[in-house]
Amino acid sequence: MCGEQLIFCSLGLFIIDEIHFSNGRSLFDVLGGGGTFAIVGSRIVLGNRYSKRCGWVVDIGNDCPQVIEEKLKSWNTGGVYRYHRNRTCNHGWNKYGTNEFRQFHFTNKPIFITLTDILTHRQLLYSRSFHFISSPDHCLTVLRKLDEVRGKEDKPFIVWEPDPDDCTQNMLSECVPVLREIDVLSPNAAECASFLGMSEPRDTRGCEAVANRFLPYMTKTLYSAIVLRCGEMGSLLMTHKQIKWFPPYYINQNKVVDPTGCGNTFVGAFTTGYVLSKGNLSAACICGTLASGISIETHGAPTLSKGSMDELWNGLSFKNRARIYLQDNKKLSITYSEFISLIQVDNI
Repeated sequence: MCGEQLIFCSLGLFIIDEIHFSNGRSLFDVLGGGGTFAIVGSRIVLGNRYSKRCGWVVDIGNDCPQVIEEKLKSWNTGGVYRYHRNRTCNHGWNKYGTNEFRQFHFTNKPIFITLTDILTHRQLLYSRSFHFISSPDHCLTVLRKLDEVRGKEDKPFIVWEPDPDDCTQNMLSECVPVLREIDVLSPNAAECASFLGMSEPRDTRGCEAVANRFLPYMTKTLYSAIVLRCGEMGSLLMTHKQIKWFPPYYINQNKVVDPTGCGNTFVGAFTTGYVLSKGNLSAACICGTLASGISIETHGAPTLSKGSMDELWNGLSFKNRARIYLQDNKKLSITYSEFISLIQVDNI
């Protein structure tokens, strides 16, 4: 399964969003969905040459705007496109308030990605990594089937984003069994705190305290991690051996346009960076930070274009963003050239 084996597979969805802001402004027919943004993150890191090595299932309904379908296909991913003549695309309603408060619900019955879909499309089944945005029960069901079909010696790297609706105290007991089977838990700080019946932590100490409550259950390996996305504080990496903070790409929050999908983009890039670097969590977190910094600059998915040397995302290449970020954050103790060498596809 080497050669064109997928590096990353997201089991999240493509959704057409409507977004409502606290100032009364609204946007409609916005390209979104957790799967969409996760694929964007992976695609940013992989670049054009290896774009086919990130995969997902894309359900295109009979109302999909042509401009959205064209944008999806412009990324040239290893996506499986399914066309539905008798129903619409998945549609979502989003509302944002202060302090990154978000409400979300589907406005029609969604088409979810099922275990059958993974088994049907073998290129997805044998991906090196998987991104779940799902209930604990669904996550466990898929993981057990993966073990059964692929064998316990061929374990993919697993990152789980709990469904935000499941981040409640009542669901904590159902969450715990999943933690033993995954490599990384990556909610945002507010969601993680909600599992404990707590409000969103407002400082780094509070974020660390929340993450630490989950660490004892992360027993798959010594390198199992919690990667907490903490808004303007950046991201927190916590394992059984280390605690490390990664500053956000944008310190100046005035440059933040829309956080929708930013966390999903982080996870897609993080997971891809982890696989490419053969398990370097710091390199993975930097990939996530850079990609989420791109995602947050626009409403909907970022714009891809061709530059003279590298492809551009919102007008600036991934490599140039890495150079700027690492120059500004020397405390991370990794140079630009070291980082780029770590995430080459030829490494795997």
